[in-house]
Amino acid sequence: MSKPIITLENCPQTVEVTIRQQPRKHRLIIHLVNFTGEMTRPIESVVALKNIKVTLHRFTEYERAKALWLEKNLSLEKNGDSLTFEVPLVQEYEAIVLEA
Repeated sequence: MSKPIITLENCPQTVEVTIRQQPRKHRLIIHLVNFTGEMTRPIESVVALKNIKVTLHRFTEYERAKALWLEKNLSLEKNGDSLTFEVPLVQEYEAIVLEA
């Protein structure tokens, strides 16, 4: 069994993750859509998530990461064949751009 491409810690399963590569620009974009709501239906407000730890496996060529909605640069940590960073806050949506 192989490792997943991405793992999230401190994050419920109600967050949808989509990864898109832009090979010509040497970029990777991770989209996080937060569907975490209160226990009422229909959902009237989304519960903000804090300090989500993201680990990318087999994508160690990236040197910079930025959370676009937060307008914040994120610190990257390389460990063997993985790259880890923390997203401090996800409201309804966040896009993280990684660049080589």
